[in-house]
Amino acid sequence: MATWRFLTTSTLSALPANLGQEDSLDPERILRILRVLPDRARETFLAQYRRAADGARDPAGWKHVQRFLRLWAGRAISANRPGFYEARARPHRDRVKPYP
Repeated sequence: MATWRFLTTSTLSALPANLGQEDSLDPERILRILRVLPDRARETFLAQYRRAADGARDPAGWKHVQRFLRLWAGRAISANRPGFYEARARPHRDRVKPYP
């Protein structure tokens, strides 16, 4: 069972502190990720989750599902930070200084 401690920056967040560390076999984990994800990311998450779950019919595929859910839990946290989508939309040259 997940412990619901909250992450804070300058305000209180509804994100659990261990969002990316739960047992990947917990069906509630997928629902928690979906609740935290912004609307614009849910379709992508669900499409990719379905592909990962299809690949997990073989027990060897479970490691991929676990990695996939850890990745998306991190994305859910990042996507809720102010400026996340704006930073992703900026051209790469604005984020990285070229080598002289």
